[in-house]
Amino acid sequence: MLLKKDYFSSFWWGKDTLKSIDINWEDYLVDTPEQQVEVERILRLLPRSLGCEKVNQMCSLLADHNLRDLVRILLLEYYDPRCTRSMSSCTFALELSAEDIPQCAARLTEFRASLF
Repeated sequence: MLLKKDYFSSFWWGKDTLKSIDINWEDYLVDTPEQQVEVERILRLLPRSLGCEKVNQMCSLLADHNLRDLVRILLLEYYDPRCTRSMSSCTFALELSAEDIPQCAARLTEFRASLF
């Protein structure tokens, strides 16, 4: 995870994306037919960015209730590349990894203390 230097409320998962899939895919629950229709409608807006074949694959994953793989594709092939491009000109004051939460917390606490 990266902490953007001038915007302390902005975070980017960066190289911890695969861990973020494991953490976040359950947040993408589609419990009702109405929700499924709405998610598919949104996915159908993405062909320009991902191509029709990839969108069809994601819609199939949605229909099969394979939300983990759907979220993996969205994060790795849609959101991460967009985020990487938009943040390529940014500088960061701190880089953290979610792989070791106690170490991450210690480094964040140390960084916060250095601000005052």
